[in-house]
Amino acid sequence: MLGLYGGCSTEVDINADPQDIYAVYGILDPGDSVQYIRISQAFLVEGDALEYAKENDQSVKELRISLEGNGKVYEATEVADVSKVPADGTFFPTQTVYRFDTKGDDALAGDTEYQLSIRGPQDGTLQLTATTVVPEAPRVVQPRLRACAGTAKTYSLLELRQATQVAFQKGTAVGFEVRAFLAYEANGVKDTVSIGPIGLLTEFAGCGSDSRGCYTFGRGDLLTTFRSKMEQLSEPYTYEAEPTCAQPEDLPKSIWFEVTATDEFFTNYLLANDPKFIDFNTVRPEYTNISGTAKVVGIFGSRATSREYAGLSECSKYLLGVNGVVTPPNTNCQL
Repeated sequence: MLGLYGGCSTEVDINADPQDIYAVYGILDPGDSVQYIRISQAFLVEGDALEYAKENDQSVKELRISLEGNGKVYEATEVADVSKVPADGTFFPTQTVYRFDTKGDDALAGDTEYQLSIRGPQDGTLQLTATTVVPEAPRVVQPRLRACAGTAKTYSLLELRQATQVAFQKGTAVGFEVRAFLAYEANGVKDTVSIGPIGLLTEFAGCGSDSRGCYTFGRGDLLTTFRSKMEQLSEPYTYEAEPTCAQPEDLPKSIWFEVTATDEFFTNYLLANDPKFIDFNTVRPEYTNISGTAKVVGIFGSRATSREYAGLSECSKYLLGVNGVVTPPNTNCQL
């Protein structure tokens, strides 16, 4: 599994001399107004390594970091004492990160290459670089809005007892994840249940076009999974279903699908770290697309997410137990 600037390796020399090893992690997202890069340094100590990690921040500070692409150059701002999640984990509870502001006219562009440059604070002997091509946001084509009256639109109605396919234009991305969401309310308490991520999807069949990707939730899968997760709150369940025909911005936002596209390098990184991919020595290959004057692990990649909303058929509402819908007449409404 090799990228243009990346590779995998499982070789470890346990007798090698000590050396500086940097860990870099940054995933660009054009949908966000702020991008973060996290950089830490590996350590070797005598004694309890876990105790050392819990008491010492391994973040690398005072670096000069820039991002260049689409005719713009961004200079990173150092942000100290950022809480980790969870804060009571194994390692030191806070960290230093580097932030790029990418809002408004400085927003990142899809289908565009960006280069990350990391330089040491003083003598410049540390020099690390990496690139990513930010993918285009995948355009969801199923389910999709339909015309209902004039310029007004209505949602595709999901029949949750049947299989449900989500289809999208792939664009320039390599990998894809699919999620499904339902926002509802029970006794005045609002909540959201989700399914996924489904993925990482890299190969497709039966999508209707080579330019499309798709994923099909099996017969009744959305219905049974949503219902089982909703049962943590007591009935009755309600969800916002009106209006059913309006301008798109005025339609309810209760049920939706998200498709996240990932670039080549982030896709390779996720696949390399998938539990399914371990060699015969039970050693996970280390993938990185970052190179420079020091040994480095980690990933600099990108992703982009699209969202499409939908509605529920009367039978789906009944089977899901929302909005007090009774058995629809003249239908075989059962799983």
